[in-house]
Amino acid sequence: MKLVKLSYEERDWKVNNLELDNLNLIVAKNATGKSRTIYTIQKIARILIDSSFDDVSIDGNVILDFKKGSSSYIRYNFEFENKLCISERLEIDGKTILERDENGSAVIYSNDGNEENVFPPKNKLVLQTNRDLKRHPYFESLIEWAENSHEFIFSIVTPSFQPPKFESQFFSKSDDFPSMFKKLNEIGQDLVRTQFNTIGYQIEKITSITIGKSDVLSIEEKNSLRPVEHYFVSQGMYRSLALIIYLEYLIELKNPAMVIIDDLCEGLDYERASKLGKLVFEKCLNSNIQLIATSNDSFLMDVVDIKYWNVLTREGNVVTALNNKNHPKLFEDFRFTGLSNFDFFSSDYINNGGRWSK
Repeated sequence: MKLVKLSYEERDWKVNNLELDNLNLIVAKNATGKSRTIYTIQKIARILIDSSFDDVSIDGNVILDFKKGSSSYIRYNFEFENKLCISERLEIDGKTILERDENGSAVIYSNDGNEENVFPPKNKLVLQTNRDLKRHPYFESLIEWAENSHEFIFSIVTPSFQPPKFESQFFSKSDDFPSMFKKLNEIGQDLVRTQFNTIGYQIEKITSITIGKSDVLSIEEKNSLRPVEHYFVSQGMYRSLALIIYLEYLIELKNPAMVIIDDLCEGLDYERASKLGKLVFEKCLNSNIQLIATSNDSFLMDVVDIKYWNVLTREGNVVTALNNKNHPKLFEDFRFTGLSNFDFFSSDYINNGGRWSK
């Protein structure tokens, strides 16, 4: 199941119809709401997994549109205030499956056509308190989407620090990049090394060894005297390797997944940013991964087709996404200018509706 559209509104912030495809690059100028937007997606996924809103600082109205398979469209809308759910509605291909009112009572319409009245706790969603694979399979589809939502924050990954991950049924607090590499099959491990070399490195061998109670990556470069532990490689080198391992690990699980990569390629030089960005998009294109990446890196933007872009703009507290779906002429006309993708983002072309200032 794939998230195809998100709308979210709270007191001081609103995202209008963020449309998503299999591959997505979200770009925005500073202080526009890029990081807040993708963080909101992850918080929403967390809410669907958790049994209540107690640990989630989100307060507003959420509309999620999904596509399941080749035909079914699912819309899930819920609103909460002061950690209490005040409305909840699920529609499948326009047909209402669940409806909850502000008094807390709800009606579930089962596959067999029966109506079921339920009265869930006000701090919980109906789909959490009434899970039944046979009677309410679409509840489970939403929860599975949330459980298969993952985040990789590129800018905070360092050789000495493993970032906290959004836990799911496939990750635990003990999982880190060396242990993920160890779990890959032999073909996957070799593919990681080969792909890592395509972005400008010369690595003969990568292995995962255990030192004390921790797994450590041992990296042997071509013509080096001896392998080194990952703590001693550069930050950019380790970030790139960790990301390739992370994606390959998810691909081997063979479960459809959504991966958010924040600040993709931040801190890398031109060659490596360009090659890593291209590799990540190609790797996800041929897998079950829905990729949502964010970046302001000009090198990355120039190798990612603008058909995958969402350009965020903000007016007051309202964030709007411009993309190839809602502004096809704007995007198509730019292709004939002969300019770089980064010019599409950095110039006044968008603000002037596809016209250049004199």
